[in-house]
This record gives sequence, C-alpha cells and structure tokens, in this order.
Amino acid sequence: MALALGLVLAVGLVFALAVIFRIPFSVEMLSGIAFLITFTLITMMLVLGKGKNTLNAEKKDKLETYFDKEIKLNADIRQKKYDYKQKLANLKKEIKKLKKELHSYEKREKRGVSIDAEAKQNTQTQLEQLQEQYKTVKKVDGEEFKQFKIKTDKQINELSRKNLYFKDLYGKLIDFSV
Repeated sequence: MALALGLVLAVGLVFALAVIFRIPFSVEMLSGIAFLITFTLITMMLVLGKGKNTLNAEKKDKLETYFDKEIKLNADIRQKKYDYKQKLANLKKEIKKLKKELHSYEKREKRGVSIDAEAKQNTQTQLEQLQEQYKTVKKVDGEEFKQFKIKTDKQINELSRKNLYFKDLYGKLIDFSV
C-alpha cells in the first residue's frame, strides 16, 4: 500500500515540479521520466515483495539452526553478566546489613545502654572483610567478565562471518530480480 502510494506521489511530483518550475520539457520527455520512475518503483515492489515472501517462507526452526550458535554465545554473555551483578548485589546487601547492625550498636552506646564490645568488634571486622572482598570481587570478576566478553564477541564475529543465511537470501533475491 505504501509503495503504491509512493508510486503515485512520485509521478505526481515529477509533473508538478515540471509545471511549477516551467521546465521546457516536451510531453515525450515527461512521459519518459514518469515511465522510468514507475518502472523502478514497480521493480522495487516486486523484489521487496519477493524478499518478504522468501523471509516468511523460511521456517522459524531453520532460522534458529542458522543462528543457534550466535544466540547461545549471546545468552552465555548475558548469564555471566547477570551472575557477576548478582554476586556484587549480594555482597552489597551483606555490607548494608552489617552497617545497620554497627549503627544500632552505636545508637545503643549513645543512649547509655550497655553493649557487647566483642560483638561490636566482630561486626566491625566482618564489615571490613566484606568491603575488601567486595573490592576484590569487583576487580577480579569484572576483569574476568571483560575477558570472557571479548573472547565471546570474537567467536560471535567469526561465526557470523561463516554464516551464509543472508548471502543465500540475497542470492535468491538477485536471481529473482535478474
């Protein structure tokens, strides 16, 4: 529908521009230009229509077999990133919990309530250890994830270069258009 509308608008636009700018074309030249534009648009509609039909004819299973390795590698990247973020989030939750506990000890101390100094010291050391663990996990696992992503992206690029799906589809369209 849109291509047909474009066809009508293109022909109308050519004639309108010729009339507006008073281009001294003969009727044969205007009709030749209109025919050329019309032929080009009709050919594009046929080729694009064939391409759409070819894509629709391909079964979903066939598409998955063409791209299954790339999909799996992308899923691996996402899963690794999710695991990394979850690990950091869990450590942050633990740190936040220990900070609240330490803060409650300090509040009780300000109010004059007796507290267990050893428990407070244990909480303080656990907090420091968790903060150090968070820093090391963020640095080490982050670098590990970056290296994994770089390696996997290279594999995806190699696989996509070897994948002939679009080349086959383009070949079918060119055969049809010729």
